[in-house]
Amino acid sequence: MIKNLFKYWTLQVFNPGAVIKDKYASFQSLLEKDKHAHELMAELEEIYYDQMPVDFNVIEDKYGQFSTAVGDMIADLFKICPGKYAALSSFHKKFDDYVRFMLVSERESAEPPYAVALDHRQALEESLVGGKAANLARASQTLQLPVPAGFVITTRAFHRFIAFNKLDGLIADNLSRLDIHSGASLADVSDAICRAIRAATVPGDVVDAITGELAGLQAQWDHTRRLAIRSSAKGEDSKTSFAGQYQTILNVGETDIFNAYKQVLASKYSPSALVYRINYGLTDREAPMAVLVVEMIAAKASGVMVTREPNEEATDNRLSIHAVWGLGQLLVDGQSVPAVYQAAKTDPPAIVSKRPHQQVEQRVFDSDQGLVTHILDDAQIAQAPIP
Repeated sequence: MIKNLFKYWTLQVFNPGAVIKDKYASFQSLLEKDKHAHELMAELEEIYYDQMPVDFNVIEDKYGQFSTAVGDMIADLFKICPGKYAALSSFHKKFDDYVRFMLVSERESAEPPYAVALDHRQALEESLVGGKAANLARASQTLQLPVPAGFVITTRAFHRFIAFNKLDGLIADNLSRLDIHSGASLADVSDAICRAIRAATVPGDVVDAITGELAGLQAQWDHTRRLAIRSSAKGEDSKTSFAGQYQTILNVGETDIFNAYKQVLASKYSPSALVYRINYGLTDREAPMAVLVVEMIAAKASGVMVTREPNEEATDNRLSIHAVWGLGQLLVDGQSVPAVYQAAKTDPPAIVSKRPHQQVEQRVFDSDQGLVTHILDDAQIAQAPIP
């Protein structure tokens, strides 16, 4: 070994051309890394100053590349002039640690509870059950309004699902290359993440929690009932409504609940949901998915109430009700023209105007056939869904 070291030192001392060649190669590498670092700085500045809508993983990825390029530049400087730039490595590490600390978001808990009944006090916690489930629990527990029986699979179950299947890296890698202005990029990233989620396994402890809540529901019923599996992401049905972005699966049997659960989780990464979230400025971690499991109601008529129109003043004293015959699926999917009622916000409310429906068919729930579409009869065509 000593002979080899002596031979190396001899070559360095008596072959200055090799030393110059190595330093020149390091200088070329330095120029390339400097160019790449400036390109990354320009891209980050463009995102910041032009307020470009990108997923936060894009920013994290670009900063990671930038930090690596700067570290390589310092290594090249040390090769060119050993000892002179040794302190730069220490400064780079300090700045890098500080920036990465600022970029890292707080990790949410993946500990139980994984499922919570709607009549339980924890169902009022939006961070745990999502916006839609919290509002439903509030209507039941606080306002004493009738709501479908059910439970919610919590945001903690979502974090447990992602961690158990080691999907964090796959999701971050795909989101870091997402361009929401490219249809091809959206489709490619969405498909990769959704396929991985649908193919993943629901952890055993989450399965047990869901099965336990389902057994509690079954104990209340005199016969087997079908279920509606609905999204309830954190922030959903709030200022960030996410209206129509996530999936709802109707007429689900007890044996299909876990596949339906994964489909709703996957819808968090649908192209439209990705565009909505990123344009609103939310990171992926700020919108974890909880999932509602409620009994199917064979509704005679359904509707959506809007308490304030987006283009109206806050002092506007009206609300509107959009109603259709049968289940509300054709209404929210935009396939039926509903009857529209304008009501004054008085006590009791007073209908001030009506617009007749132009509905031709209705979606109904049949205990034997499931969801079926029927043509409206003459009486329904002539009559409004709400008298």
